[in-house]
Amino acid sequence: MIGTYADLTCGEACWAARLDVCRCSCSGANHGITRSATGERPTRTRTKGYSRYRLAAVGSWSRARTISHELTWRDGYPHGRCYFDSFEQSAAKHQRKWPEFANSGISHPYGVWVREHMPQETVDAAIARTEQKEAEKAVARHARHAREAEDAEVAAAS
Repeated sequence: MIGTYADLTCGEACWAARLDVCRCSCSGANHGITRSATGERPTRTRTKGYSRYRLAAVGSWSRARTISHELTWRDGYPHGRCYFDSFEQSAAKHQRKWPEFANSGISHPYGVWVREHMPQETVDAAIARTEQKEAEKAVARHARHAREAEDAEVAAAS
């Protein structure tokens, strides 16, 4: 196996490769990995500027924006913000074919990309906070609809 580092993003072509030369950003670490005994798929990665990012979550624009906001606006950084630790981006045409996006059930999915050095626990905590906020909003929406229905029944009865 010969590996050379390049700016090309590691993806399906590398993961299922049969040649002995790897010319992408994994430097041979993921070369032919899906043909191994485990068939494990590596994490999707990309570059933006001079930084490397990994795909952390897939969802609608509002969900992706909320997760990215949870990851970017957190304590421990000067002025409360760390720029470009995460960002959300609409899936490109070729990305919509990836299982991560295709199995989301969303017509225009967005991906949340985080820097590779960010701990997975931080990402998981942000996703959990986002899911909790979405659940609280759903409960509040249901209660508001119930109140409106009761008010409509009272108005119709009088």
